[in-house]
Amino acid sequence: MICGLIISFSLLCTIANAQITFTLNPGYGRIFAGEDTSLYVGLKNDGARSLSDVSISINMPDQLGGKRQFTVSSIASGSTYTKTIQVFTDNNTQIGRYTINATVAYGGETLQYPNITLEVAEFPLLIDYNFLHDSINAGEQNSIIVNVKNIGSISLTNLELSIDYPGGFITNATKYVSVPEMAPNLAIEQEFAFTAPADANGDYHVGVKIDFKEGDKLHSLQRYAKLYVSGPLGFGWLETLLTIIIVLLIVLILWGKVK
Repeated sequence: MICGLIISFSLLCTIANAQITFTLNPGYGRIFAGEDTSLYVGLKNDGARSLSDVSISINMPDQLGGKRQFTVSSIASGSTYTKTIQVFTDNNTQIGRYTINATVAYGGETLQYPNITLEVAEFPLLIDYNFLHDSINAGEQNSIIVNVKNIGSISLTNLELSIDYPGGFITNATKYVSVPEMAPNLAIEQEFAFTAPADANGDYHVGVKIDFKEGDKLHSLQRYAKLYVSGPLGFGWLETLLTIIIVLLIVLILWGKVK
């Protein structure tokens, strides 16, 4: 069983006679490419005097969102300042272990804190989806076909696949599929049927959401598929012109009969 690792460090230092406790904790020490996570920053003033203008720099690689820098304007004696920083990855983030460290500056002095490590692993699911028809007319039926395969080396559990339709879209079929356990190399395919609203017109996005567990950690992924719906046919200029001509002809015929 692979569990998310929580790596933390806590150091004490003295800056201008004020004792500081600084902590930096990642929400998870291991995430999949395409997922986001958080870094939790803590700064405690253990000294007897208030601190002001404490500059904190979190040095992250560009692949995780790059360097973050902020200033704590004031922190009273015995108080703790906390901040949550988001760490971003995408499908193209290189697999590997990334080093993150922090510096704290105050009173003309800069302190460097030891490194922590965040591992980015390959996402264990291969997900593919497509519409039966990429473009339909308003009021027509269509389907989105979703394929999911476990390309990882361990079984995944509690997999739930769900479809989120735009407002007004109609379906009498299921929008959910549950798989209690998905072994390595196991693949599933599911077709979800729906009908576009009669007044639909333009581009619409259908959500494809997948939740699953790897060990005790819950993972979630959201993707969107774009569908074009052609709206109801209106009365164009050509139809309007033909209608006027027909009406004029009828009027002329009737007028001739009256004479």
